[in-house]
Amino acid sequence: QSIEAMGIKVTALPGFTNNGSFGYNFFRVLVSNKSSAEREIKLYMKTRYSSSLEYVSRSFRLAVGESRNEALFFPLMDFSSDGLRVEVDGIPLRDKLFSYVSLYRNYYGKKQVLVDNRLSRKEFDAVFAGSGGHSSGVEMSQFEGSNSQLDTNWLSFTQFNALIFYADSIAEMKSQTLKAIFDYLRAGGSMLVLGDFSPPDDFVEYSFKNPAGLPDFKGFAGGFGRLFVVPEEIMSIVSTATADPFPDLYPDPHERISLRGHSPLPFADSELETVSAKWLMIIIYAFAFVIGPVNVYVLHKLKRKIWVFWTVPVASIMCCGIILGYYIVFESSTLKVKKRSFTLLDEKNNRAITMGCMSVFSSASRPEGFKFGFDTEILPLLPRSYRNNDGGKFILLDENQSLTEGWIRPKIPRYLHLRRVNYRRERLTFEKQNDELTVMNGLGADAQNIYFMNHQGRLFECANLKAGAKGRMTEVFATAGSKAKYSITKVFEQQWYDHYDKIYSLPGNYLNPGMYIAHLEKASFFEKQPFERDDSEEDSVVIGMISDGGPKWF
Repeated sequence: QSIEAMGIKVTALPGFTNNGSFGYNFFRVLVSNKSSAEREIKLYMKTRYSSSLEYVSRSFRLAVGESRNEALFFPLMDFSSDGLRVEVDGIPLRDKLFSYVSLYRNYYGKKQVLVDNRLSRKEFDAVFAGSGGHSSGVEMSQFEGSNSQLDTNWLSFTQFNALIFYADSIAEMKSQTLKAIFDYLRAGGSMLVLGDFSPPDDFVEYSFKNPAGLPDFKGFAGGFGRLFVVPEEIMSIVSTATADPFPDLYPDPHERISLRGHSPLPFADSELETVSAKWLMIIIYAFAFVIGPVNVYVLHKLKRKIWVFWTVPVASIMCCGIILGYYIVFESSTLKVKKRSFTLLDEKNNRAITMGCMSVFSSASRPEGFKFGFDTEILPLLPRSYRNNDGGKFILLDENQSLTEGWIRPKIPRYLHLRRVNYRRERLTFEKQNDELTVMNGLGADAQNIYFMNHQGRLFECANLKAGAKGRMTEVFATAGSKAKYSITKVFEQQWYDHYDKIYSLPGNYLNPGMYIAHLEKASFFEKQPFERDDSEEDSVVIGMISDGGPKWF
């Protein structure tokens, strides 16, 4: 399926349909410029009728003879469109691609699994869908193209609970695609590899008990995710098993109804009160008292009762001005922002994997909206009702993910769940100074507390350390240990915000030697939004892995 006009050819690329309740939708195309001039290209989709998303677009310039892959992508939400349309130098083309798109969040659907094209549906059902005597409640999806055509953005895999590929198929993928898959895993995804395969160095093998009767297979933990490497012949053995051999294969970061419908950072009713009815009533009663008894008494004493015809209008105008000023000061300027994040910082590979929540309440519309990079997954919490006034949202993908009109409406709280994988240079630097352990805060925000576990399992603490400052660490004996009680993957699977306060009070339960925990006063691993002020309510936890394992002299 393709469109060709004005020397521009746009061809639809294969993809997959999002049948779940979270993740991103991708509509990918190959755009080629066969004309004799540079062209301004705009890809866009607009709704026919929708209670949520209204419009999404991406604009870019295409040089003479240039061909490249482009995509419209956005978080899963209610959206109905007659297809992807194209503009060339401001002129809309008649034809369209991806006709009749209809999307919605299937909250009660099965877990979604992307399966290698070499694996037949019969084989998949025998192992994973219950015909062998067990049921995992999963649904199979397969890519319509070749493995070399898979997308290179990790967001394209976020709609899946797990991936299943043969090792030979992985070898066919482009290096950018492999990077995207491993970033998806680090952000909490899961993958089963059939055959001989070695993951990147930051994926650490962990021990677990294989189900009885099955050959040995390996499990790896990387970031917040898991990877399993199993022999190819295991498929025929598992198909006759009576229990699910891969119970940890299907993590669901948004499985709980509480996460799908509510934010861990809600606004209390008292926080949503922008105008105090008490003070308004006081102003109204004061006006009535002044313009009534006081006005009549004063004019009577002055023997100027006729002045009532101008004192009443003047007092009324003054009262209206006071009420308008009150509104401007206390109503239209109200903006409340809450942010909280949890970051796993791999200093050796300069990589940060961050999960977080953001809550915004504004008494006025803010059309500038939110701006996030292309490396950030956004899951907006939306009303689960077809009758709501929270529609008309626009997304522009020119330079970043710009959630513009309709995203910040007057007096409508907006709640977002976020995940991000990106390159970062922040770190803590530990040194020996006068026979003491010191730390320099290079995390870009003031730290309330820093806990570090050395290679011997001894736990050290430093409190109230400013960004860029150096502080002395003191040893903590009570909670020291040699092995973390909670693994990073378990923290993700059990919902990170449930562990947030525990990480603060019991840091030794989350640390292994060569790791640290920092409680920061800012959620600095997410972008600062254009509408944010300095009074935002935010904090974050960073669990860092030191590149050299930490100083060996302590």
